[in-house]
Amino acid sequence: MAITNYGELKAAIAGWLERDDLAERLPEFISLAERKIFRKLRTPANERTVLEDRRVDGGDEWLIPTHFLECKRLLVNGVPLSRITDTDYYSRSAQSGQPKYFFRYANRFKVWPAPAEDYRWVLNYWTDMELTEEYPENTVLPVAKDLYLFGALAEAEPYLMNDNRVALWKAKFDEGLIELNDMAERAELAGSASISRGAY
Repeated sequence: MAITNYGELKAAIAGWLERDDLAERLPEFISLAERKIFRKLRTPANERTVLEDRRVDGGDEWLIPTHFLECKRLLVNGVPLSRITDTDYYSRSAQSGQPKYFFRYANRFKVWPAPAEDYRWVLNYWTDMELTEEYPENTVLPVAKDLYLFGALAEAEPYLMNDNRVALWKAKFDEGLIELNDMAERAELAGSASISRGAY
């Protein structure tokens, strides 16, 4: 069976479990699997970019996008910024100029020095996703249908009190996750792009 959308994924899970009485539970199994997928998946399929032109009087901070997971790269006027801690930021004296550093606090990013002129910021980041009846497709499912399937099966088996199958599905899930992340890393290294990670 092809798995190209939410409905087909649910049908596949039910088929692998050989159960037709789990309609109410299937969305829960998928949602639990998604939490595990997006805690670790870092590939172009769940990568997004946002940019904004700001006036200098617009401040030196901005809201982090909804469903943000981790920062890949942050640039101001085309210059990549390095991440610093909040302690490091607040130990620095107030200055203005081309920003060089950023840090996260709550749901915002803040840069140092403060911009001295109008500027454009560009954020490349990895995002969380959720399949639903309303949104039955996303950019991750086509490249990670095995993660969705085996992850949901691993969540379903304890509910069905079939614990001896959990290790099998978890091993297949972990194998697929490693392969996808390794593929993304090789592609990134081939492009030799700089990365600024760890923006939780």
